[in-house]
Amino acid sequence: MALGELPEIMDAIVALQNEIETPYDETVLADAVNGPPPVGHGFPCFFNEEAIDNQMDIDRGMDLAELRLAIDMHLLFGAMEEDYSLESRRRWVQPVLDKFDANLSLKGTVTAAEITAVRWSPIELNETPYIAATFVLSVELKHAVQYEG
Repeated sequence: MALGELPEIMDAIVALQNEIETPYDETVLADAVNGPPPVGHGFPCFFNEEAIDNQMDIDRGMDLAELRLAIDMHLLFGAMEEDYSLESRRRWVQPVLDKFDANLSLKGTVTAAEITAVRWSPIELNETPYIAATFVLSVELKHAVQYEG
């Protein structure tokens, strides 16, 4: 797999998110998308994007290329004024961690993928702040290369 397969990595993340077991007494995941969710989406929902505050690192050796990047997996629960969403957020954290801990290669898509942090900051979409848990997924991809020349 090479850098050009970044869409495949993002799709593998969405596939795993859709397999997360819904916590007891919680609403089933409404959606998981790569990019901001469409207007009128339900909650809870994931939207994934390349981490804006992190660069993608690429190291090239004689016969091996290594790619490292971070993906922000934002799990939105509702607008900030909806207090019940805070409890829902707490209940969803462990099932998300469990699913990704059990699939450290994103089902063979990457060399390694690990949630390294969870941020609690609200996410703003269309000037509305949403209660969120942002899971920072650190992804590493190594692949053999042959240079011509």
